[in-house]
Amino acid sequence: MLCWLHKHKYFWNIFLFRIGNIEFQTTTIIKTLVSCYRACCGDGFSVFSSNNGIVMTCGDAASGCLGHGDDQSLTKPKLIEALLHVDVASIACGDHHVAIVGTKGEVYTWGNGTSGKLGLGTEESHALPQQVTFSESVNVREVFCGNTGTMFLTDEGIAWACGSNKSNKLGLNNRQGFIAALKHAFNPVSMKYMHMCM
Repeated sequence: MLCWLHKHKYFWNIFLFRIGNIEFQTTTIIKTLVSCYRACCGDGFSVFSSNNGIVMTCGDAASGCLGHGDDQSLTKPKLIEALLHVDVASIACGDHHVAIVGTKGEVYTWGNGTSGKLGLGTEESHALPQQVTFSESVNVREVFCGNTGTMFLTDEGIAWACGSNKSNKLGLNNRQGFIAALKHAFNPVSMKYMHMCM
């Protein structure tokens, strides 16, 4: 949880732990040195982006969701060094994966890759950010994550989707586990396939 108090930024973490049959709860308030511009949460972890595009994560490192290349959980936000060259414009979290978009339209994903939701052409999980490549020249400006899928929105209004299409939740007409471009995604009547890669 993130809060502002008297122009200072604080992260408020609530931790649960168990000793024997007794469960304890502790609250930690951490003052940050960086202005937080964007934030999103997954299942037990948080991702923060500063006003100058720096990305930090903390929480449960299961499935590599923190993006530091290991499975070490963190109680305080830590900078993702692999993204220092990217000026982050958009971040999104699914339950167990993360996607970011840079100001130049570059896209990176990491975490659990089940159903191809990372957009990398495989179902492998990654503990470090991986750059997503598209079969066409696109300029992605925003990203959205669900539990089993990811959607990328371009500056031309085209949505690219990857992950599980169970119950047609990605709008890909019963095709599953691939990335495809959808023309006019917000108008289902004129939705068209632009290209598939994988």
